[in-house]
Amino acid sequence: MLSLMDPVEIEDLVVFRDDGDSRKFYLLPDRPVIPLDDQGVPEFLFIKYIKDLDSTPDSADAGGGWVQFRSTLTIDPAREQKVKDALHTRLEEEKAAGKQPFGNAIDSTDPLLAAPLWSDGKVSLATFKATDTGLVRHATDTVPADLAGDLGASLALELDPDGAEIFWSAFQGTTEQQLPILVTYQLTYKARVSAKMEIHASRDVIHQEIWKWAEPYRLLRAPFVRYVKVPYQGTFEKSSLASLRASFAEPIVPMILRPQLGEVIHKTIVDNKITVRIETDQAGSGDAADKVRDLMFKVATEVLSDRLIPALFGDGSTQPGADSAGDATAGKQLLQVPEDGGDGTASFDLTLDEQSTLERPVNPNGPVQILIASPQALASCFRELRLSDGFFTAMKVTASTAGVNFERDGLDSIHVFFRYEQQDEASPDKPWVRRSQDGMLRSEKDALYWRFDTARDAGGGHKRGYEFRMDVFYREGPPSSTTWMPRSDRMLTITPHAMGALRVELVLTAGKDRVASARVALKHLSQQPGAAPFQAALELTPDANKRTWFQYTGELTDSDLTQPEYTYQVRYRVADGEIVMPEVRSTAQSLEIPSPFKKVISFILRPQGSFDGVANISGDVVYEDAAHQYLVRRSFALGRLTDSYTFEVPILEGGPEAARWTARLNRADGSGLDLAPGQGAPGTVWLGTEIDFLSVQILPDLIDFDHDVQLAVVELSYHDPGNGIAAQQTFTFSKTARAQQLWKVGRRDHNADKYDVDIRYIAYDRTKSSEVHQRQVQDQVLLLDRSAGTA
Repeated sequence: MLSLMDPVEIEDLVVFRDDGDSRKFYLLPDRPVIPLDDQGVPEFLFIKYIKDLDSTPDSADAGGGWVQFRSTLTIDPAREQKVKDALHTRLEEEKAAGKQPFGNAIDSTDPLLAAPLWSDGKVSLATFKATDTGLVRHATDTVPADLAGDLGASLALELDPDGAEIFWSAFQGTTEQQLPILVTYQLTYKARVSAKMEIHASRDVIHQEIWKWAEPYRLLRAPFVRYVKVPYQGTFEKSSLASLRASFAEPIVPMILRPQLGEVIHKTIVDNKITVRIETDQAGSGDAADKVRDLMFKVATEVLSDRLIPALFGDGSTQPGADSAGDATAGKQLLQVPEDGGDGTASFDLTLDEQSTLERPVNPNGPVQILIASPQALASCFRELRLSDGFFTAMKVTASTAGVNFERDGLDSIHVFFRYEQQDEASPDKPWVRRSQDGMLRSEKDALYWRFDTARDAGGGHKRGYEFRMDVFYREGPPSSTTWMPRSDRMLTITPHAMGALRVELVLTAGKDRVASARVALKHLSQQPGAAPFQAALELTPDANKRTWFQYTGELTDSDLTQPEYTYQVRYRVADGEIVMPEVRSTAQSLEIPSPFKKVISFILRPQGSFDGVANISGDVVYEDAAHQYLVRRSFALGRLTDSYTFEVPILEGGPEAARWTARLNRADGSGLDLAPGQGAPGTVWLGTEIDFLSVQILPDLIDFDHDVQLAVVELSYHDPGNGIAAQQTFTFSKTARAQQLWKVGRRDHNADKYDVDIRYIAYDRTKSSEVHQRQVQDQVLLLDRSAGTA
């Protein structure tokens, strides 16, 4: 799976490595493009039209405009080859140096490029809002991106006469000013980090730090929407907003540059106002360790920024910004800073381990003059017409798939049929206009183009309604056919839903060390009365971790990317048997099957007492989660008093955090004695004669977790060199975990009853954080007190 630990920038692209395959890399596309049709013309159309004045009422608009286009995210073949060449060189150098990325040997130096596991995606059209100026009557706000194909989406807007004129003028002067259309992708992909990471942050503290970087901006709408910085002397405070708003007619809002958010978070981490704890086995030593640690802090900054954006900034959409009103382009990405930071008690807490997956965003965008690179091609996309002109008598339909991957879905081809049958109501004596065409789609990259003339309605307008149907051919099994479906779209999107099919892409993200395979049982209940449910069971392994459920149901609906509901149940095969998860309902197009385990608990079994005449102590330690039919059993044998056996077991969310054990003392003469069975929480388990424990109760009752301390980290240490005992354990307390905790240490000397205490109090206000260090403490009740023993 994609790992965040080894990013590379090549050809201005970010490339990440797979943590299980040394030659596999993932590309993050960085710019949208507008594809070309079969005649090499961009799939973009701008019509500025004028209504015929003799047929237009005085109260009606005399004209307007349409903009319609398709956007995709692809990599130019020449650019992709440069990336492959650079990765090939990198692999050869790493192999010669004997490197093993993530512990994987480099067997091949021919790189394999793959797409990330996209978990969500949408495309938005940034322009004048329909409610802002009246210039735009209607505009595509956001539409789903085609996660299974080329991340494509179709967008459109309708303009009033003033809006059409502004847009038209902007398009004619693309070298002088910003075009008022910006395409922005909001994509999320799944990734992993090879470390254990904990992040604790106060929302109020972060809001205060962000505000220190905020500046006032005013909203300007003409000739294009952008926020312009307001000249300001001195320090910008919240109290300054009222006077600024009274001085300007336009709205005034506090803003921060989007790239600055990461800088704020990083500085706040460095200043110890955000707590980040990282454990990794990838670090090594020296410069390598520093490099990995710096990278992990960078990842922590990015992860926290990703979590903060929806909490503080809504959906995270940036606003266009400029330094001055005279700037011809809006080249800055701004986030509006909320004026209220909350009640001061909200926090952001995140815990990850090596198997955890997290979602990362990527937001490629571009104005349409960049998406259409050739000025000649751009010029061919514009028409200035009257509604009576002959252009409107013809219609071009572009048909392509979305949400389909032919290879993974087992599709051979899709045969699409079109027909147009309309009466010309303006001249009823003329014959009906009957036109038809068909064509084959053999991959998700194919498109069909159908051009036909149209009939007129009674008012002189042109009828655009047509019908289409499909025969879908599979690589295995009989074909399926749809009925005729009416449409009027110039850009016809053919989705699994439009084919009467259900498509779910499944990806196993659990590592080999945790899961051998996962069997996913899927079921969809047909909406047709009396129909049997559609069912399938797919097997996933770490080496073959992707499968697609493409099921023909015959349930035809509109051709969007929505998905009917289905259920799934996962049965994991692990080293100790199987784990059965509960059935889940979903409508997701991409279904991640993650590791079922949420944490690892550890037990250390050690012998106690004299070993005179004793061969060993043997037995079994068992962990059982009956609710998930999960059981782990391990046998052990301790042959010396200094031996120990570590039992580590991964557990599921909400699973019990205890194990049970049985043991037998085996004497050298062949006789034996069954010891009393036991069970308990993670930690040291003493086996043998009656165990003497040092027990310490930790009470946080005097700590104000609501207003003062965000996190208390308590580390207790016990040392008895004479008997070879050294024990240490860390306890954490917070607003949501403030119950007393018990520390137990097995000891051989009853008089050795002293221990050391190190406490770190992390305050909401980091300047008030403190530490407490106490040595040779004898009390068996440890009462946490901020005022005692400060070092």
